[in-house]
Amino acid sequence: MNALRRRFGRWHPAVVVVTAIGVALVALALVFDWNWFRPRLEQYLAEKSHRSVRIGDLHVSLSAALDPTLRLRRVRIDNAAWADARPLIDAGELQATFLLSSLIDRRPVISRLVLIDADVDLERQADGLRNWRLIHPEDRGPTRVRLMSIEAIRSKIRFAHRGLELDVQTAASPAENPQPPFTTRVAFEGTYREAPFAGEVETGPELTFLETGRSFPLRGHAVSSGARLEVDGEATDLFALAGIDANVTLRSPSLAPLTPLLGKVPAAPPLEFGGRL
Repeated sequence: MNALRRRFGRWHPAVVVVTAIGVALVALALVFDWNWFRPRLEQYLAEKSHRSVRIGDLHVSLSAALDPTLRLRRVRIDNAAWADARPLIDAGELQATFLLSSLIDRRPVISRLVLIDADVDLERQADGLRNWRLIHPEDRGPTRVRLMSIEAIRSKIRFAHRGLELDVQTAASPAENPQPPFTTRVAFEGTYREAPFAGEVETGPELTFLETGRSFPLRGHAVSSGARLEVDGEATDLFALAGIDANVTLRSPSLAPLTPLLGKVPAAPPLEFGGRL
C-alpha cells in the first residue's frame, strides 16, 4: 500500500483526473446498451437523407487512446433517387474507427473501415454530387470525412465517377491458396472513358489510403483491349502516393489501348517494357 501511495503520489492531479475519466468512459462503453440510440439514429439519417435506413445492431467501443469504433450490423441504406437502383450499402457488418482528435476538430477521420459481407455502391456526379452524403445530401463541396485504410471481407464495392468517366466494380474474397502476406483476392472490372478493363490482384487484409505510413503487398494484373499491365511489389497510402516499390511490366499490341490515358496516339508496333517503379 505504501509503495502504491508513493507511486501515485508523484502523479500530477490533472493526470489522475484525465486517467480516471478515461477509465470511466471505457467502462461506460463496455456496459452501455447503445441500441437505445439505434431508432433515433435511423430516424435522424432517414430524415436528413430522405431515404430508408435500417440498422440491426449498434455498438460503440473505445481504444486505449479513446478513439471510438462504431460497429453496425445488418445495415441497409437505400440509394439516392438519382443513383443506381441498388442500395447505397447492404452489409452484414460495418466497423468504423474514428480518431478522437478529428471528432473534436469536427473534421472526421476514419482511421480504419472494415466491411464484412457488404455490397456498397458509391457514385459521384460530374458536378460533385455524391450519393454517400447522408446528412447534407445536396452538398457538392470538398470531402468532409477522410478515410485512411480499409479492410473488405467477402465484400463488393462499386465506384462510379461521372466526371472522370470511370465506373469500376471490385469484389474482395479470401485467397484460394493464401500465402502470407497475400491473403486477399480482389477482382475488378469496369470502364474508363468507354474503354473496358478487368483484372485481379492479391494483397493483404488492409489497403491504406492516407497518412498511415503502412505498406501493403500488391501482386496482380489488369487487361484492356489487348494491353496487359502486371505489378508485383508493395504500395503505401495510395491516395497520397506515399510510396510504391514494385516490378511493373506493360505489354500492348500497339499504343491504341492506351488512348483513354494518353489521348490520341500515333500508330505503333507492338510494345513491351518493364522495370522497377
